[in-house]
Amino acid sequence: MPISLLAQLKPAELAERKASMAEWWGVTDTEQALSILNWLKQEGHRQKFQAQLKQQSLHWHRQFESHPLPAVRTVENIAAWDYVRSVCVARWSYDYGYISWEQAWPFIDAATRLALRDFDSWESFAASFLAGRLMWSPESESHGDLAEIVAYLVKSPDSPWRYVAWHDYPLR
Repeated sequence: MPISLLAQLKPAELAERKASMAEWWGVTDTEQALSILNWLKQEGHRQKFQAQLKQQSLHWHRQFESHPLPAVRTVENIAAWDYVRSVCVARWSYDYGYISWEQAWPFIDAATRLALRDFDSWESFAASFLAGRLMWSPESESHGDLAEIVAYLVKSPDSPWRYVAWHDYPLR
């Protein structure tokens, strides 16, 4: 999705994505959307995964070493996994009419502020996101594809991550 505008989806695409959100997130109305968004903001997977990372450090760091970005940095925090998903769920919930933009924005803003607090660069954020994804679905065959997308975002001169500075956000 573009980061600089709210593009409208075509009706067929909207119906398909709405069905996917119901299947993956169990979200079909405002109450469910807000419940998931609050869970991602307050707890998410990071609470469970951080404990696993601490308790099984050697195991998880071996897993991370087999993937390009987490191997670049030592991953101590997987919260980016929840922060990215919070922004996505807020955006989708808005797109599908479950919440208003005024309801979505505080979740997007909170995830952004937490990311800026917890990470020092797009690279550390990306490594955390990929590590969280790996912990969420260790057997997935799509980790390589996702790592390629993230590598593009980190390295490509055309990436929005290259022209949006990490701390280019109002930090009240």
